[in-house]
Amino acid sequence: MTDTGQSDRGACGCALSARGRALLVGLSSLNRLRLLYALEDKERCVGELVDALGLSQSLVSQQLGLLRDGKLVSARRSGRRTYYAIASPDLNALLKMALKTCSHT
Repeated sequence: MTDTGQSDRGACGCALSARGRALLVGLSSLNRLRLLYALEDKERCVGELVDALGLSQSLVSQQLGLLRDGKLVSARRSGRRTYYAIASPDLNALLKMALKTCSHT
């Protein structure tokens, strides 16, 4: 139930947990997907992601904030930099499976 008392059910009538909603929101943006794939093999700081993806620093930071809020990425401070990584091996496996599935069609 949401704060308004309404059920959090999708069109199919299935209940969707907050974690499930965060995952779907994280995967619903091409820029967030690109960030997740860039983090697939190693942790990176914002500057590395900007260079790798050709996106603005502000856009990368904003999208990483959304991914972090959804607990899809984790952050680790080292000096003045923050390094981001995929938070769950399950998410990493899901991304690899999606890429494999798309390459077969």
